[in-house]
Amino acid sequence: MGIIDINSAIADKDELISRIEVKAEENGLCLRSGEEGYVDSMAKLAEQLELCKRYATLMKGSAVIREWQITSHRRKIGWLIVFCKKVVRKLLRWLLNPYFEQVSNFNKNAVMAVDNLVRLQEKIISTEKQKRMF
Repeated sequence: MGIIDINSAIADKDELISRIEVKAEENGLCLRSGEEGYVDSMAKLAEQLELCKRYATLMKGSAVIREWQITSHRRKIGWLIVFCKKVVRKLLRWLLNPYFEQVSNFNKNAVMAVDNLVRLQEKIISTEKQKRMF
């Protein structure tokens, strides 16, 4: 059984479209113009694409997890606090670095996936524009 039950008894296209709309609404999609969630124009698609590009740029900047500089704002014992923090960091590096690398790799893959989705959406928009011209 598929997503929508289609059999040879359904010859009416309106019946088929209504079944598709019902199934889409069950899954949280809206296919009717004018309702919330419906993308009704190329301008709306282009706006969503720009938003995706902006988020992809933000993701690229934070994909890799790096060590931060250790500092202290205490005047007299600040050097001791910094020294202790550096010692703790060196002692725990062997334990924590594999996790940081794993998260960084996941982040890099997620950024590449979002970039590919943005490129795909750009292609879809350009194809739709070409279809509307002819």
